[in-house]
Amino acid sequence: MEKQKLHNITSLRGIAAVFIVVHHFSTFLIPEIRQYTAELTPFISKNYIWVDFFFILSGFILAYVYNDRFESGVEKNDYRHYIVSRFARIYPLHLFMLLGFLALETAEFMYFYLSIEDAGAHNYEPFTGRRSLPTFFSNLFLMQTFINGTYWNEPAWSISAEWVVYIFLPFLLPMIFHFKRLGKILLLVPAFYLLYQLNKPMHTLDMTPTLSLVRCMCEATIGIVLYDIYKNNILREALSGRLAIALVFTASFLTLFLDISHLITIALFTLLILSAAYNPNSSFLSHPYLIFLGTISYSIYMTHWFIQSFLLKLSMALTGHNFSENFPAAMTPVVLVVCIGLVILSSAITYRIIEDPFRKRLRAVSLTKNA
Repeated sequence: MEKQKLHNITSLRGIAAVFIVVHHFSTFLIPEIRQYTAELTPFISKNYIWVDFFFILSGFILAYVYNDRFESGVEKNDYRHYIVSRFARIYPLHLFMLLGFLALETAEFMYFYLSIEDAGAHNYEPFTGRRSLPTFFSNLFLMQTFINGTYWNEPAWSISAEWVVYIFLPFLLPMIFHFKRLGKILLLVPAFYLLYQLNKPMHTLDMTPTLSLVRCMCEATIGIVLYDIYKNNILREALSGRLAIALVFTASFLTLFLDISHLITIALFTLLILSAAYNPNSSFLSHPYLIFLGTISYSIYMTHWFIQSFLLKLSMALTGHNFSENFPAAMTPVVLVVCIGLVILSSAITYRIIEDPFRKRLRAVSLTKNA
């Protein structure tokens, strides 16, 4: 039986993706924005935490979709369909963007080594460091989470971590659902404790991808427990209604402006996901534009680093200056909005021509082979 579409959850995915773009663009593309705001609020630097929102949401959605299939155990055919579905969800666009970075690196190589006499004046040598040919293959096989500093498309480290979670999640679901209700809820304690220990040394969860694999596993587990809370209508009365979701969303958002523990925001994210699930189609999050933004959120997440890299390299090639140095300081917020608009437009295109059709095609091939 097809599950009910949780449109408010979809909208939250879009909002999360956009604020990750804000975090990256304000840190690397237009660093003046982070510099100007750092003394007032940690908002820009804390927006990385929307990745944690994605990890928790991933556990919740996978439990929501696959609970009936894996609750009592893992059958071979079910597992194969599940893995193909997850692969079809993430890999085609990942591969497309990886090839885009390969083309960008090749273009830079040709420009600086075939078109300029004094190639040594360039401060970056193509196909070295993080974007060497060996690291290309670690990205090709989604191994970035095990090998620090091997990013081509930097946000894809989290896709590598999620892929590991995807592999083990069908076996995790029956283990977790084997617990009685109180036992499931008590699983939140070790999950949050591990996150606390990861957060404690540097007061951030923005860390090396190997440690972030633990972070991803903990938050996926939190998401699975959240699904059980949702399924059994625990907290429904408190979190249902437009006012409830508006209040939880506002509280979550405001914590990003405050210099407080990042775990507080993560705890509020759990309530936000529950409230959005209890109000699937009725709130300010039900606006069609927000739902569309959520629909293309994976494309937003996967394309924005390429656009940032392209603009940075293009600026250096054409003007010899960093991208943000080409604009007056007062214009930087406008430039940021325009760049985000470019990401959304590009993402709508990649969703239509790469993400959606290839996902459907791979799933169809899997079903045909099983027929």
